[in-house]
Amino acid sequence: MAEYMGEYKIIRRMDGGGNANVFVAENARGEEVAIKILREESGNGKKAVKRNRKKRIRFKIETEMVVGIQDEIKGVIPIFSYGLPDEKIKKYWYAMPIAIPLEDKLKEVKSLEDKVNCVLELARTLEALHKKDIVHRDIKPKNIYFYNGKYCLGDFGLVDYPEKRDLTSLQEAVGPKATMAPEMRYNAKNADGKKADVYSLAKTLWIVLTGVDHGFEGRYEEDDAIIGLRNDKRYKKEHLVELEELLKQATEYDPSLRPSMETFVTTLEKWLEVVSNFQKSNYSEWKYLQNRLFPKTVPLHAEWRDIDSIIKILNDIGSMPGLNHMFFPTGGGQDVESAKYANEEGCICLVAGGCNYIFKPYRLELENYGKRDYRWSYFRLQLEPIEPISNAIYEDCRESLIEDFPGHYIESNLASYGRYDDGTEFPKGHRQVDRFLNGSFVIFSKQSVYNHISGTYDARHNKMSSMEFRHYIGTMRQSYYMMKDFTKFSSIYQKNPFSIKEEKEDVETHRRIEESCKFDKFIEENWNKWCLKDICDENNNKNDGKLEFAIMFHINGGTFGARKYVAETGYICEEDVIPYPVSKDGKYLFTDFNGAVKAIVEMKDYIKKICSESGIVWQEMGIYFTIKLFRIKPPSHIFTEEEIKEVLRAGNDFRNNRLVIDEEGYAQLIDSDLHYECYRYPVSQESYDARNNYVGQYANLDDVGEIYLAMLDGWLHHLRTGQRYDVDYYDQCEDAEKMLAEIKQYYQ
Repeated sequence: MAEYMGEYKIIRRMDGGGNANVFVAENARGEEVAIKILREESGNGKKAVKRNRKKRIRFKIETEMVVGIQDEIKGVIPIFSYGLPDEKIKKYWYAMPIAIPLEDKLKEVKSLEDKVNCVLELARTLEALHKKDIVHRDIKPKNIYFYNGKYCLGDFGLVDYPEKRDLTSLQEAVGPKATMAPEMRYNAKNADGKKADVYSLAKTLWIVLTGVDHGFEGRYEEDDAIIGLRNDKRYKKEHLVELEELLKQATEYDPSLRPSMETFVTTLEKWLEVVSNFQKSNYSEWKYLQNRLFPKTVPLHAEWRDIDSIIKILNDIGSMPGLNHMFFPTGGGQDVESAKYANEEGCICLVAGGCNYIFKPYRLELENYGKRDYRWSYFRLQLEPIEPISNAIYEDCRESLIEDFPGHYIESNLASYGRYDDGTEFPKGHRQVDRFLNGSFVIFSKQSVYNHISGTYDARHNKMSSMEFRHYIGTMRQSYYMMKDFTKFSSIYQKNPFSIKEEKEDVETHRRIEESCKFDKFIEENWNKWCLKDICDENNNKNDGKLEFAIMFHINGGTFGARKYVAETGYICEEDVIPYPVSKDGKYLFTDFNGAVKAIVEMKDYIKKICSESGIVWQEMGIYFTIKLFRIKPPSHIFTEEEIKEVLRAGNDFRNNRLVIDEEGYAQLIDSDLHYECYRYPVSQESYDARNNYVGQYANLDDVGEIYLAMLDGWLHHLRTGQRYDVDYYDQCEDAEKMLAEIKQYYQ
């Protein structure tokens, strides 16, 4: 026989806790609800009777309290109807909506902001409850739900308020184990329930952010390797300052040191405001970091020379996504991530931008300008000189090496292969490092003025002493506040202060621009007057090849016009229309590719001479020639995937390579640095940069199947049009069998 609770028919069991079972039920209209039924202990013993009596009273208190506030406070799971007890079956129960458990809702919540907003909604509900002197005392993820578009609190079985009959005994622990405030374990009867709620909500916030259900013991510490949010990979680049301060304060052992729920709300609101404003988040992080370093008074200058302090501060900087941009002694910059002792004695290994940098620190300095004017604050890390290991030194202070064994380095020209010259593999754990021999780094906030001037990436700081650079930044700061025009200010400090004879260089630049313009105008006015037929005829070595080649003419600096080519007459002409594929009609055709290349060289010399005779300064990049390919006979071979694999395996990875298909249909690997050479081949792929292990005996070639399909696609395109085709890497849409079937038709 079906069981009923009031108008509701029990359908199935949903869940159960320590004091109640929850079922799915429906009314006569088929509307489903959740029914919570008090679970009482069996037996007539005094202890069972006493415990059951206490359970009933708490259930009744919970029900009446929720019903009394649910219309006013919307962040509470409401109660639709109840029995205290039910007249027919003498059970205590109430009906509530079927809501989404927090655990399920969080599966679709990804961003840090959305997770914080979840807890902020709960905090606002608790703030409203606390204003009525109502405390929940059982805040944990399992008692939180998503209902009616809002995060809500449920299960008020341990609720407390002034008018409530006190059922808590002196030694009774009240609250959930993972989020329970310490005073609720030992003295719940006399504890401040509001501060206990703050503690439990802070622990819940941490669980929501990390997904670790069992929480953590004691007070939150941001430096803790296990519980610190800054150690969570998901939040490495997030602004965490206000969140971590709140977690730390709200989990204080002493309840009097914890914030109120009202402060909890305003702190989360402040974090959401700060995190949406890059400038505010930068200011917050600098303020936080400086207060960590100097709890009482922030000095204008400070320095550290012991390596432990330097490593600690660099790690603090690395944990702040708005503070961690570092300028290198050799120019450019990277974001600091972490620092630790290097395997080399007295040295630090700094990870920045995913790369490992080894150096020996001399001192780390902090410079401030004015009170709270953090846009100009910076750290300067000065290095102690160390001896080089290799002969390949960049900018006199940096060498790229392999650390094959801890503290042992070798030159890095075999880095991509993971092997020594004799083919022996590097030991497990080897890594590529850049080792700085001297110089200095500077670290500014990403919102600093210095960081917003691109010219500062020229490593100018490394050409100044610490005092000189401090004076330079001080002067820049004064100029910034005096000048209202940031564009003018930026143009001044964009220039490298160590540039020699800048005014003369500017004059020289203008002179070169004028010469370039005269050259462009001269070419535009004269290109169609030159006859190049003699040059073409002298270099057109007739052969019985399968391809023909035409020479195309391009003006770099001139106005865009129709496609230009060397015509049968020897003059440069324009296409009346621009057909695709390109027609070879009217073009001077070479059957020998090398002859076409020699002709281009002589054509350039001819035009140079004309320019010289006309008083025009030759501009090397002003004009250029390319070679257009046309197929006149079918090929004889169809390359295979295995052939491509063999060609790549036999390649020389110490040069830049390009995979091509020749006129007969064979795969080849050519030197991609050879000028004009790529125009010789009907199909050409992108270049493989040297020393990246793309080709050669150690390359894994795990993508050779995709390369084969891409080259087949290019070869088919060439055969369809009769013209050269550049393959977009892995850009193919047809399967091999279909392409091969069509390709074979062109061989007949």
